[in-house]
Amino acid sequence: MPQQTGQVPQSVGLNGHRPHQTLTHGKNCVKTPSRLLAVAATLAIQPVPALELGHGFSLKGFGTAGIVYNENRQADFAAESTLAASGAGRTNPLTYSVDTKAGAQLDWQATDRFSLTAQMLVKQFPDRSWNPELQWGFVKFRASPDLDVRAGRIRPPIYLLSDYLDVNYANPWVRPPVEFYSVTPIRHMEGGDLLWRPQTGSVTWLVQPYVGRSSTPARGGEIGLDQILGLNVSASLGDFTLRTGYIHTRMTVTSNFMTLAFGAYDQLCRLGDVTACKPMRKLNHKDGEASFGSVGATWDNGDYFVSGEWGRRDTDTSIADLMSWYLSGGARFGRWTPYLTYSEMVSDSPLDYDKGSPMTNFITTGLLRGNPTDQRTVSLGVRYDLMANLAVKAQWDHTTTECITSPDPWDGRQTGTCGGWFILATDAFNRKPQAVDLLSLSVDFVF
Repeated sequence: MPQQTGQVPQSVGLNGHRPHQTLTHGKNCVKTPSRLLAVAATLAIQPVPALELGHGFSLKGFGTAGIVYNENRQADFAAESTLAASGAGRTNPLTYSVDTKAGAQLDWQATDRFSLTAQMLVKQFPDRSWNPELQWGFVKFRASPDLDVRAGRIRPPIYLLSDYLDVNYANPWVRPPVEFYSVTPIRHMEGGDLLWRPQTGSVTWLVQPYVGRSSTPARGGEIGLDQILGLNVSASLGDFTLRTGYIHTRMTVTSNFMTLAFGAYDQLCRLGDVTACKPMRKLNHKDGEASFGSVGATWDNGDYFVSGEWGRRDTDTSIADLMSWYLSGGARFGRWTPYLTYSEMVSDSPLDYDKGSPMTNFITTGLLRGNPTDQRTVSLGVRYDLMANLAVKAQWDHTTTECITSPDPWDGRQTGTCGGWFILATDAFNRKPQAVDLLSLSVDFVF
């Protein structure tokens, strides 16, 4: 079982997990089974050593240079739809802003028990800037050989790949499936966690409770999370890993649109429109409860791999409840790794409201239709390991969106509910189901 000490896996020459590695039958890739707790096992060649600076300091780096082409000019595709300023398509059919990023990580092993980690990342943020951001900044204390305690800025382990989301070299795809990995857009949190790694027979466990708070800039606003409580549990047996997790928090979403909408509710309620009082309380965007539970598994025998995750999000705010999942598999032929992925997101929340006055209905429907809606993607791609720390990937995505069907059979599909995860969409895009083809090319590296 790996030691989750940072976002970047040791198998690609960066601080974090230290899995056992062996070359597979003369192939160029290294067999890293489920010990990486993810399909990061699909990639590694021989590990790249960190740059030792002396006095316990070491430096590692990683990055992606990627381009995405979207033939549809009515909406933008973005890997993180909530956090992205723009994407490929309507803004520009060909763009590097979706996947391009670079990061560096500095580690200091102060003593046998104490270490510090700081990781900076540069990519396009919601304000369209490319300023460096501190992604990780924590101190770790090794209480025992099987127990670590961390405190500071960390990423909560919500997914199988949480530790490697920005280190694209550690993943087989051009990018993780957006229908699943955009559900809880938490880049990092201020808090702490425990990393307990007991062994029962042939099974290695990782038990990771965590607490904290987070504030994440989003497009047009901010997502604030307080009282984060979570638990991540995984078990590895040979080539197989099973993982489950749960996170609960109090969520506040701030944006100009939210301020206007709830300000209008308040005025209508004060003026005697009682139909505005109920949605104002029920869809409250301040300090509402939110949770996300997930389960995932990965199997990798060095020649073939299969992985998948399923999750459900529930909130007491205007943010939609939804279910999402993906299944991915591939094979290794020397330096080549072709793969196939299917991913899906289905919203469980209504996107229309007709229980109030005309103005209340208008405001509430506008809030509800600001949520992402049903979307499915089939991805076909290939990875080529050019050298020990450099991989080239190409991927084709066929994404379809659906309109929410009205409960009234005479109304049919509700227009304005067909946008999927796409952003900056035109009214025409949102009026009917869409089929969008994306072509992506990336170069991932570590040093």
